Amino acid sequence: RFVGGSEIVGGDAVDPRHGGPKLPLPPILLVHGRMDCVVPTPQSLRLLHVLRNVSASAAEIRLLPRAGHFFEPEPPLIRTMLRFIEQQGDSTTQILPVAP
Repeated sequence: RFVGGSEIVGGDAVDPRHGGPKLPLPPILLVHGRMDCVVPTPQSLRLLHVLRNVSASAAEIRLLPRAGHFFEPEPPLIRTMLRFIEQQGDSTTQILPVAP
């Protein structure tokens, strides 16, 4: 399962999609390239919808019109990412590099 399934939550957890408590997920900012040939845009939009339904935390998406599956973040996107982190009000949040 995806989010809210017993594999992630454990045992007999109530599935939040069916009226249960929201999951304690961290805030999530999805960044998706519209020209991505690996992961279709609707899949990221569905993930956003699921996250908003099952999580008590913020979930947002930024769609990049000319980006593919791999891209170099440009200054406007970096500012957006930093603003998202600042809006969460958690000084313990860490930005970790992810290798492609």
